[in-house]
Amino acid sequence: MACTSSDPISEMEEEEAIPTEESEPEETSQNLHWVQQGEKIWDVSVPVFGGSLDLSSSGNRLAVGSSKWNYGCSVFCKGLVRSYEFDGSSWVQYNDDMVGNYNLTTDFIGEEIALAADGQFLVVGSEPNPDSFNDYYTRVYENLNGEWVQIGSDILNQVGRGNRIAINESGTILVVSMPKNSGNDLVKIFRKNGNAWDQIGEDMSPGEYSVKVSLDAEGSLLAIGNSTGAGLIQFYSIGQDNWQPAGQISGTLDTDRLGSSMELSGDGKTLLLGGRIPTTDCTNCTGLAQPFHVVYENIGGVWQQKGQEISWLSDQEYYAQYEGVAAISRDGSRIALAYQKIRKSNVNEVEIFVHSFEFSASENAWMPLADVLTEEKPRTIWALDLNDPGDIIALGLNASYREARIFKLQEVVDQ
Repeated sequence: MACTSSDPISEMEEEEAIPTEESEPEETSQNLHWVQQGEKIWDVSVPVFGGSLDLSSSGNRLAVGSSKWNYGCSVFCKGLVRSYEFDGSSWVQYNDDMVGNYNLTTDFIGEEIALAADGQFLVVGSEPNPDSFNDYYTRVYENLNGEWVQIGSDILNQVGRGNRIAINESGTILVVSMPKNSGNDLVKIFRKNGNAWDQIGEDMSPGEYSVKVSLDAEGSLLAIGNSTGAGLIQFYSIGQDNWQPAGQISGTLDTDRLGSSMELSGDGKTLLLGGRIPTTDCTNCTGLAQPFHVVYENIGGVWQQKGQEISWLSDQEYYAQYEGVAAISRDGSRIALAYQKIRKSNVNEVEIFVHSFEFSASENAWMPLADVLTEEKPRTIWALDLNDPGDIIALGLNASYREARIFKLQEVVDQ
């Protein structure tokens, strides 16, 4: 599960990596706790409600989407995106529902969403009805007088399997990854020009299945993740009219799948990566993979590992299962990670754990930040996000109802 980094355009030599041990993090000794903020947000009529979500920079606004899944639904089978604002005690919807169409020629919306400018801009990804042969599209909306108004034309992926999106803090730089059915995926970068999106430079072809994209807040650095095999993350600097390669990080083992989850910090100096090692001792389940996470920091133009690798191991009673969701604060000092524990004697018994960490420079290690959030009823955690300071966390859960829950970091004095 070790990883390596390189910078092909830098003449600097990489420093030798500091060996780190893989271990399950110790429990926190602080009095910081994640306290639920407002009631849970749920809608049983919307398929996979909470399948995608994104917090604004401050954490006071939230967009929640549903995926293309339409199993057993009778309402909103076309997908939905809904936006909320916290009024100090509860989450209140602002603006109307954004609803897709559902017939043989149109789409599902909400598979991918992103907020920018502290909730002023909303990016929405769509997947077409599988019977329609329509294009996947990405749309950008601005909140004007309490309504979502589309900016520019649809950005289409005419030969692909979906879109992955990223937008900078001001809502002026947009990145769309377009996975192609035949591989050799495309990534396109756009700059907002009035009421239009102008492409920056040529199409990028970073490799097959390069579906993960992440931008810094300024929109000057882009990370693209390809999690096949060992995994490869490529960096690009974005100029006014072009882009340039700016280094890479790669896994070392064919089973690493580094970049299965990926998020660049807002300041562009830190990158959070997740990987998954296949589990081979499970006879009653498929697709089981043991999770690990590693953080990299850009020091003098070279990406170097920051702190220890964080992993959770299976034991005699439970499998540790990778969940594919992780988040990082704007300054790269806080991270949140999720994984599942699955009972070996009954793979239908599942418990979700969400851990949070803060980096200690004196210890050169990621230390537990607060209590661990656990959920016993959900089968899946779909989405996870942190606000810029890393003191508000949002979770999209497959619980008794499809739902989103938001928690705020607070100091609680033990009685």
